[in-house]
Amino acid sequence: MGWSDMLEELLDLIPPNLITKDKQSFGLVCRSWNAIVASSYRQAPCLMINQRSKHTWKVYQHQKFFYKDYPELDNNAVIHCSKHGWWLMSDDYEDLFFFNPSDNRTIEIPSPIGVSYSTITFFHPPTSADCFVVGIHSGLYYVVIGSLKHGEDEWKTYEQRTKRYIFQHFLVKPKGEDVIFAVFGTHDEREVRVYRLVEKPEGFLWEPVEDLGDMVFFVSNTSCFAFSGNAENMANKIYFPRFHGDDLVFYSLKTRKFHTFKGDFSSKKSYGLKRFDFAIWHIPPPTGPQLSEELLEWYPQEDDDDDDDDDTA
Repeated sequence: MGWSDMLEELLDLIPPNLITKDKQSFGLVCRSWNAIVASSYRQAPCLMINQRSKHTWKVYQHQKFFYKDYPELDNNAVIHCSKHGWWLMSDDYEDLFFFNPSDNRTIEIPSPIGVSYSTITFFHPPTSADCFVVGIHSGLYYVVIGSLKHGEDEWKTYEQRTKRYIFQHFLVKPKGEDVIFAVFGTHDEREVRVYRLVEKPEGFLWEPVEDLGDMVFFVSNTSCFAFSGNAENMANKIYFPRFHGDDLVFYSLKTRKFHTFKGDFSSKKSYGLKRFDFAIWHIPPPTGPQLSEELLEWYPQEDDDDDDDDDTA
């Protein structure tokens, strides 16, 4: 009997008890083990909190805390977005770069000039030619949207007038689905509302959602994830970067209350909960070969196919 012959039901019990580094080693044992940790639902995101005063990161995963250091990062570096196993960050000089916390690799990209974006996100991994970055700056009655495509050295900006001031919200797009959800926290997130963007004959409308079914949302200011699965204790819930004591808080659409897995906390309001507005949800990338130096360049390298002509007669 080989490693790949172990029952999947037994293997499922192992990853939840491993930290990120050990989970990646687990996935390298064989193909079937890698499939276990690569499953999007099994690999729920961990919550990472930057404790700048202590120059370390406090990580919450599988109802446990541990600490991790990134000496390569400046203590004042800001994370704008976390996706595809990468962080989009800026330093003290507001220079933008991608950082991979799994292997500490970085990719420098051009920074916007003349506009300070309050929200910056990206689509597709930065090592992909399809990657592009989007920035949003909200004024009182206008919005400036900037975009930067992979390989470009300058941002393109667009300004749009608006009739209303845009407040905080979270947009969630489940992987593999076309639908987009919006999670609104009203009155300092003491009440939670969920909507689905639907297309009607009169145009696109936000439709209230009363039940997420088997989906679970993880939302924060820098990253949002949505998964589907059959685990009843996870489904139909929204996880915020909020704590009651040392226990992570989630909102249940079934009970319309905030709860914790541990203890007996249950409340319709979020008064008194500890907020971490700059914490991020992070999912390590699947294990694979080390990235080549060429993939860590924002500007694609052009092959020099034009050899010097021979001047010999």
